[in-house]
Amino acid sequence: MIERLEDYARVVVEEKVRGEAENVVMRMKICFESRFLNCLCMGKDDIPKATNSARRYCLTLLSILAAIRLDDDDDDTDDIKEKLEAELLDSSSSSSAKFDPVWLASDSWEQIPSCRTLIGPRSCKKVWDQFMQESEIFISKAKKVKKDELIKEWAYEIFKICGHLMIGKAWEDR
Repeated sequence: MIERLEDYARVVVEEKVRGEAENVVMRMKICFESRFLNCLCMGKDDIPKATNSARRYCLTLLSILAAIRLDDDDDDTDDIKEKLEAELLDSSSSSSAKFDPVWLASDSWEQIPSCRTLIGPRSCKKVWDQFMQESEIFISKAKKVKKDELIKEWAYEIFKICGHLMIGKAWEDR
């Protein structure tokens, strides 16, 4: 009885995870925007640091959804996150890391059975490229807003100075 219940629970969890893996780009975008804005709003980071932090966070999400890991020993056996960081994140931040064509051509991970692979290395590369394009749009908008804010602050300061000068001149003319 308990074994049947465990099997049923495994099937339900696998179905949910497969559904989430199909929507991974959308999930990554939501995750990126949330993390990016949180870093900026807290005032801790500038745009490049917030971008890097949010991208790392999204890459972790991608590595989690790349394969089903329900057994206790699965956590220590795969290096999906490390490979993705080395190949996707480091190369996108102008590092000298190069893609291994053999590794990227694969549809499954070395330590993960193909029946447990949800997003293979080749698909991860495609997902990451799409995510990077879509996140760049968001980053560009954030940079424009930041630039507009700086212009507004500058204009406000100029207005204050000019206002003080005009008030001072009006006071002297009295």
